[in-house]
Amino acid sequence: MVISNPMLIQRLRVSGLLSFGPGGIDLPLEPLNVLIGPNGSALGLASTLFKNRFNQEERDAGKAAIVLGISFVTEGAIPFAAKDPLRVIPCLVAGSAVTGAISLASGVQLMVPHGGVFVLLIPHAVQHLGMYLVAIAAGTLVTTAAVKRPVIE
Repeated sequence: MVISNPMLIQRLRVSGLLSFGPGGIDLPLEPLNVLIGPNGSALGLASTLFKNRFNQEERDAGKAAIVLGISFVTEGAIPFAAKDPLRVIPCLVAGSAVTGAISLASGVQLMVPHGGVFVLLIPHAVQHLGMYLVAIAAGTLVTTAAVKRPVIE
């Protein structure tokens, strides 16, 4: 699932279990760091903007998902994905793909093993900071716009 695969790869990288260099796997991991973020934020934003498509419990979960999402904690997206996986997961994939593509194309590099708003406080933690923020915003908006759930009466 989009939610957990980047986190798994990142944890393997940090732990040293995923080898790099000659004979090892050489993956650009910066997009993985960046694409984790939009998931929860986007679903929280969608539940706020399109209130008639989410019940009260989901709207409440959306508030927490926004906070978790900007912290790059993806678990805020899980209740939405678990409840309606056929509609939600493709939206997460689309937004994450946009985020990853923009960050790759613009050369975004994270010098820390995780992202979120916290890296903004660390000097030189993000190279191409403007494009880092653009990538996250674009992916969040794509996911938010892509969530097409039926209107709840």
